[in-house]
Amino acid sequence: MDPTAYDSDFIPNSLDNWNNLLAQRSQRLLEGQIVGPESMTERHQFLYTGLADGRLVEINKKSLEIRDITRFAKKSDCVDNEFREMIQCGRPLGLRFGSDGYLYVLEAFDGLFRVNASTGVKELIDLNNPEIKGLFNDIVFDPKLNVVYISVSSTRWALDRVPYSVLDYEDTGYVFAHNLDTKTSVILRRGFRFANGIEVSKDNKYLLVSETTTFSIHKISLQAIHKAMKANQQIADNELEVFAKELPGEPDNIRVDANGDVWFGAFLVRTEGKTLRDHLSDWPFVRKTVARVLYLTSLAFDFINRNITPNHALESFAFDLYSGHIMYKFMPKKGAVIKLDANTGKIKQILGSNEFNGVSEAIVDRVFTSDGGILTSEETGVSVIIPMGAIPKDSEQEIYFKLRLPHCASVNPEGWAFALKSSDTNN
Repeated sequence: MDPTAYDSDFIPNSLDNWNNLLAQRSQRLLEGQIVGPESMTERHQFLYTGLADGRLVEINKKSLEIRDITRFAKKSDCVDNEFREMIQCGRPLGLRFGSDGYLYVLEAFDGLFRVNASTGVKELIDLNNPEIKGLFNDIVFDPKLNVVYISVSSTRWALDRVPYSVLDYEDTGYVFAHNLDTKTSVILRRGFRFANGIEVSKDNKYLLVSETTTFSIHKISLQAIHKAMKANQQIADNELEVFAKELPGEPDNIRVDANGDVWFGAFLVRTEGKTLRDHLSDWPFVRKTVARVLYLTSLAFDFINRNITPNHALESFAFDLYSGHIMYKFMPKKGAVIKLDANTGKIKQILGSNEFNGVSEAIVDRVFTSDGGILTSEETGVSVIIPMGAIPKDSEQEIYFKLRLPHCASVNPEGWAFALKSSDTNN
């Protein structure tokens, strides 16, 4: 570890519009049944997500039935809901469906997989670039080309020791593009301090990249990216723009809604000023000392557990020290889902929690407010316009649409239906 000093003075002593709505109004699903769901994507009535025990699962949104699709394990004795052996048992992170119907999944250690979501058959895609290695994090498709953009959070720290990357304030993260047709990969930009979520703007003009350690989200013109790919070179410094900065919490995954606004999971929100990590921003030597003490102490407890008195509690404590997860225990239990304006990057809405942190991602499941919007069925391509004002402001209601489409009987003989829940969550 070679930490550097950085500025944290932008963190205010209090946060305007903070609330506990995420904890108060949310329904906790599958609590105790799954461990560490990360990135999510949806298709039809199903959610797809990767778990900390190495499984890729499909969740029925109505019945909440869980179906295992596959496991990204290097050994045969991995256990459900056990996350301490992620190097051997795998850790699927970012995932998206491609236009070919396959589910493309980033496994944190091995890279990009193409998965048949029905059969579970998976294929590791050769990225054909020896420079591409590290902690693979998130993925998004180019809106026009058969290209995927991928964030790599760090080449110094692996996923099982992420807190040390944040403590280190290191800049080995990068973003690269992989062309699925030509099977070539180009590194687009280096120097990110934990590149995390990645998304394409609603207008298909920009690639958005969250930089967790700096509390910011950047944007890069897709036009500039396409030029860089053709020239097999990185984008210029002046082509990396700031979309949002000095956010109240570390941005994790980012997703765009139907109106173009950007939603991100804030792992830990500063509602009452700086945390211990922030106070140590000017003290890199202290941060380095903390990291060394945690590591050496973990070795001692691991030795005791393996050679003197095997004990699950000792094993767990040794892992918390080695991984740096012990630092989470000293952080405020405050997380949030935050919505940013598509044009300005300013905060439009906060859904906060005083009961838990560690919020990773939010995807908007056909949610509409009084602003209206356009609803499109993936199955049929039919769109329904929700006019502005059609949904009353300051209200909570469910609106059901059912379209009976005889010419699409093969999709569902009974037509199809879904619910839209509208609420002004600021009230």
